[in-house]
Amino acid sequence: MVRSITMLFTLLTISISSAQKSIAPIKIGEQTWSQENAAVTNYGNGEAIPFASNKEEWQTFKNNGEPAYCYYKFDKANEGLGLFYNHWAVSSPKELAPKGWRVATVEDWETLIINVGKEKSGQVLRTISGWQDDGTEYGSNNSVKFNGKPNGMVGGTGDCFGLNQYARFWAFDSSNKWSGYRFNLDYFDPECTKGNASKGEGLSVQFIKE
Repeated sequence: MVRSITMLFTLLTISISSAQKSIAPIKIGEQTWSQENAAVTNYGNGEAIPFASNKEEWQTFKNNGEPAYCYYKFDKANEGLGLFYNHWAVSSPKELAPKGWRVATVEDWETLIINVGKEKSGQVLRTISGWQDDGTEYGSNNSVKFNGKPNGMVGGTGDCFGLNQYARFWAFDSSNKWSGYRFNLDYFDPECTKGNASKGEGLSVQFIKE
């Protein structure tokens, strides 16, 4: 019995440590952000986040107002793009982020934009490679190592858009039943901008240190 408890504790410790180590931190101003898009499949309490394996399942989760995540085009081969979460997963009281981290809020994103300089915030937050080149001076430079990838998004219907053109990030917000705030990186825009999205859409997520 003691041996079983010891083994369980060891496995739990390894699991928690692995989850924390998988998040590479990057300091920007006084904030510490995750350097890659969230790719967690369990809430902070260990419970599995519901997974949508196809468009039909994704739409069902949306219609029911239930949490879910998926791969781009529902293909595990796209796992390198990060996972896409609907807003019910992001705002769940079970907490999407591992211990010591949290989903970035509107205020966190707005502080980040101020810290890196609003007029060129999009350029400095985008990865250098992978973005569509529009031939203008709006090219990416990733100078703060934020690593914003052009991984697109998943629509509420399950259709996928924007690969190589833009990135969409949820901000933590539970004030509205059907919509939430998002922050946008676009290949043609030098700024990182704020917008709205239906909570049934699948967007990327960035964590910030508590």
